[in-house]
Order: sequence, then C-alpha cells, then structure tokens
Amino acid sequence: MVSILTDSITPTPRTFDRNVEVPAFKRGKKQLSAIEIEETRGLASLRIHVERVIGVLRQKYRMLEGRMPISLVSHSSNQDENISTVDKIVTIAAALLNMCPPVIPYD
Repeated sequence: MVSILTDSITPTPRTFDRNVEVPAFKRGKKQLSAIEIEETRGLASLRIHVERVIGVLRQKYRMLEGRMPISLVSHSSNQDENISTVDKIVTIAAALLNMCPPVIPYD
C-alpha cells in the first residue's frame, strides 16, 4: 500500500484511499511516549530522504523547477484517462531518476 507523509491530518481528496503517515504531536501532553518519539524520528528520517530525492529530481529535470502552465495541470481531454500531463511528466522523470546512480551511496 502507498503511504503519504504529511505534517497535518487534514485529508485532501487524493488521500482517502491511502495510508497517511503523520508525525506525533503533543496536543496537551507534556511529552510524547517512547513509541511516538521513535515513530516520529523514523518519519523525520524518511522525510529527509524524500526531500533530497525531490531536490535531485528538480535539479536534473529543470522543467520541474518553478511555475508550470496551468494547462499542464488540467486533465487530458480523453475521458478514459484521469491523469494530468504534469503527473505524467513527474512519473517519467522519477522513473528516469531511478535508473541513475543512487542519491544516497550504499555503505
């Protein structure tokens, strides 16, 4: 199952069929439990790697930097296909990046 890492628990329309990972918040408690601390550390570590890969993706494929025309965000005219052009571009760029040497060297 695909998980979505987020900072808040406000769902967006695309998150309803996904597992949403949210770091623990104190919410009135003096401190987090040991389990919550470990889970939050794991999510923070994962987030660092995800942000690093997104940065490499944007550096390697310059068209992903900055603003994009709204026409790329709208869905195609083909009603059978519910994937926007920008989603297709990002998917292909990520697939190409996966064929490159790893961002984080294996130790």
